[in-house]
Amino acid sequence: KYCKSVGVECVPVGPVVYFKGFTRAFLAGETESSEVLLEKAGKAVDSLAKGKRVVIIDGVGYPAVGSICGTDNASMARACGPLISSDHQSRNPAPVLLVGKSGVGDAVDSFNLNSAFFELVGVTVLGGIFNRL
Repeated sequence: KYCKSVGVECVPVGPVVYFKGFTRAFLAGETESSEVLLEKAGKAVDSLAKGKRVVIIDGVGYPAVGSICGTDNASMARACGPLISSDHQSRNPAPVLLVGKSGVGDAVDSFNLNSAFFELVGVTVLGGIFNRL
């Protein structure tokens, strides 16, 4: 609602939705494959990004959410980053900005753990935003 009220184009619900039972359905072959889900996400971002300098992609939970399905946040960052070739296949990963928990110790510890996951798989972490340190 906010984006619409201030004239910011958005996609309120992306092409990958983790509904209750999604993982079991995925493992049973009742959903689209990882490749199809990632391709749909990339195309949705490409469509929204036309004519824009900045696009913000909201992830879910912690970095590894969806890893059993191959659709974790790092895979999404790789699938939704800027195209580097005209074949619409090669991309640079979208960089990540982590939003941290409130507090001090747990907030910093969680940032270190989460940023290490992204960096391990080749996704740049721009930094972090912390609430009530």
